[in-house]
Amino acid sequence: MTTRTALYVVGIGVSKFVSGFAIFSALKVVKAYISTAVRMFVVPFSLLLDYLLMQKVPNSLQATGVMLVMLGIVLISVYTWWNHRRVELQKTLLEKLHFDTDQK
Repeated sequence: MTTRTALYVVGIGVSKFVSGFAIFSALKVVKAYISTAVRMFVVPFSLLLDYLLMQKVPNSLQATGVMLVMLGIVLISVYTWWNHRRVELQKTLLEKLHFDTDQK
């Protein structure tokens, strides 16, 4: 095994450990669907590392998969932002109208 391949394997192991630790830490703070959107970055990031470290060019199927994953991430992010914005606008309106916003 070459040094480059060994470093690649070590990099993957460290990346997996850091990502697992980050996901478990994030689940304490954010909802699961947000952390799932972040976890979807694994596919494009691994293809990028494969290209940078191993000089393997992704084929058309892999490129299409990356585009679909990125589209899913964008859609989930926009949906989440829109829901949070809607709740904040509703809360602001209720405060302007002097309604009690602490009750649900």
